[in-house]
Amino acid sequence: MGRDARILKDERVGELVQSGWDAYYAGRERWLRSVLARLRGLAPDTPEVVDLQWRLFYLQGRLDEAMEEARRGVALFPEDPALQHSVGWCLLELSDPADAVPYLERCCALDPDGADAWYDLALAQERLGDEPGAQQAFTRGWEIDRAAAA
Repeated sequence: MGRDARILKDERVGELVQSGWDAYYAGRERWLRSVLARLRGLAPDTPEVVDLQWRLFYLQGRLDEAMEEARRGVALFPEDPALQHSVGWCLLELSDPADAVPYLERCCALDPDGADAWYDLALAQERLGDEPGAQQAFTRGWEIDRAAAA
């Protein structure tokens, strides 16, 4: 594939990924399924496709499958903080804060400026009875949000 074709493909993938996020946030399952079908043809097994796939499972109420897809993503891309966060978040949704903590801690280590992961880490620690840890994580998330708003 020539350089121009690769750039076109990358731009198309970026547009489709954005469309997938729009579908997810709008709760439009059918739209997201359509976007994922096109993305799989252009960029299979990329962090973006895996991330959108677990979110589709979540929209469909298939939380166990969502978690497994997020875990598959972590196995493929262990340095991707979004996928680490996804597994932690799914585990929180499945009421398993003890297993969620290592994923959320890893996410915070990979992306220390991601406020959402800090808040989810605080929630997991609170559910485990670790009030000092929860307060520290919550404070870090709040500081990040405050700095972003300034």
